[in-house]
Amino acid sequence: PIHASIFAFVTIAATATVATGSINPDKGAWCWLASFPNGCDHKGGKECERGQLAWIFRWMLFTTIAGSMVVVTIAMIVLYKTVKTIEVNSARYAGAQLTLEPRRLKKSRQVALQGIFYVVSFYFAYLPPLITMVNEKITGNVNMTLLYIAIVMYP
Repeated sequence: PIHASIFAFVTIAATATVATGSINPDKGAWCWLASFPNGCDHKGGKECERGQLAWIFRWMLFTTIAGSMVVVTIAMIVLYKTVKTIEVNSARYAGAQLTLEPRRLKKSRQVALQGIFYVVSFYFAYLPPLITMVNEKITGNVNMTLLYIAIVMYP
């Protein structure tokens, strides 16, 4: 069910962006969620031919990715704590002397390392595009160095 809901969300979002004409050339190196012509806005300035809702879709994308980062981080912390609790309880029920030495909690340490690797790689892939987008919104210009890093790093 969760995979079907993700597929449905992405399909509906992609269809909505195409139907509203929100996929247009942006200031950067690609076509993206942008209004056309470049420089028009939804606040009543320069009139847009299409893509009037692009800013809404862009922020929906931004919050979805940022929210995913928060959820993934929390999930890895909860997973680690759950494995550690199970490992400690298993040792206690088996009659072993419980010590908090790292070598005694081998499984939870392995889960912690795997979680750290996963979260760091997730951030490594998704932070450059987010930083590029926020920088563009704050400064009004595209930083080409950030843009190139984002293009290379984005999955």
